[in-house]
Formats: sequence, structure tokens, C-alpha cells
Amino acid sequence: MHDKKTKDTSSLVKGILERISSLDSLAYYKMEDLISDAEKFGEHLSKNFKANQIRKFHSYISKFWQKFISNKMKYENDQEKFKEDILDELSFVKVYLAYQASRTKSDVYKDFEKIIGKAIDKVKTSKDFETFKKFYDAILAYHKYYGGKD
Repeated sequence: MHDKKTKDTSSLVKGILERISSLDSLAYYKMEDLISDAEKFGEHLSKNFKANQIRKFHSYISKFWQKFISNKMKYENDQEKFKEDILDELSFVKVYLAYQASRTKSDVYKDFEKIIGKAIDKVKTSKDFETFKKFYDAILAYHKYYGGKD
């Protein structure tokens, strides 16, 4: 039974990674696919992933999300400013995720690092960033919905 669960998890993560990789832009993530992927992945995370494992990450994302919202018009008109203020910070999140994944024996955190890292790789524009935030928020919502521990 454990092997089937591992295989199912592996195919779930692989499928989401392939879908995200196939996108030219994260903004092209079809909403129905985004929601479906977020629900399946959020349920997967709810089994062995505590909310406190992502609180620090969430607070970091929220900090520059607020900066983005406050300056959205500027960023839509000035891609270089978006890159400096938001994209460079978002790219650094991958370093934090890799560090956290290396500190845990949990494959679930490693799956989180792979999926979120791949989504971050696809963020190039403000529209991509908005899609990333929707995907991330949906994963957290479904994690909680399926009984994710605090």
C-alpha cells in the first residue's frame, strides 16, 4: 500500500510540474487547471505538512505582495522596476525553500519546494505574479480545507 501511495504522490507532483513547465507564461495557467492542481496538491500537503512549516514563507510572500498591490500600475508600466522590486525578491524565495527542504526528511516539503519553485520560475510579468499568488493561496486554502494541521 505504501508503494501505491508513493507512486500516486509522485505522479501527482510530476503532473503538476509538467503542466507548469509547459506554460510559456504562468499567466496562461487555465483557471480550472490551476484550481484542480491546487486542490489535489493542497490535499496532499494536508497529510504531513503543518501550517507552521510555511508561516515564515507565507509572511515573506505577503510582504512583497502588499508592495506589489500598492504599486501595481507602476509595475505594469515599468517591467524593470517590477524586476528589481518584486521578481528579484521572489526568486530569492527559492533559496529559502531549498534550505527548508534540506532541513527536513519530509518528502512533502520537498514536493512543496518543487511545485512552488517551478511556479516561481515562470513568473516574468506582473500578470504572472498575480497568477502565482492565486495558485499559492489556493494551495493554502485547500491544505486547510483538507485538515492541514496548524
